[in-house]
Amino acid sequence: MDAAELSRAIASEFGGDAPAEVEAELDRDKTRGFGQFVVDAATIGGFIVQVVQLAIQLNETKKTPAQLIAELQAKAASAVKIADETRRKIIERIVERLKGSK
Repeated sequence: MDAAELSRAIASEFGGDAPAEVEAELDRDKTRGFGQFVVDAATIGGFIVQVVQLAIQLNETKKTPAQLIAELQAKAASAVKIADETRRKIIERIVERLKGSK
């Protein structure tokens, strides 16, 4: 499963506008770094894509799921203004899917 597929799968679990926002984010040029995008009503899609990309990079270091979740939460803490519970759920689902896909 690649970053785009994982981003789409996580967004589909959240429903609403998240899938469309993930698609929009995937279509944009990747000229900004993690945490450098503007917070607006469509941030959840961008957040999912950015965290998936970071998770895939960090996963290459053979971290346990708990270590990966903790590192993603720390790195994504100030990236976007998303409720803590939503941020935690997104990160946990990404790690669950990523670790389960191997």
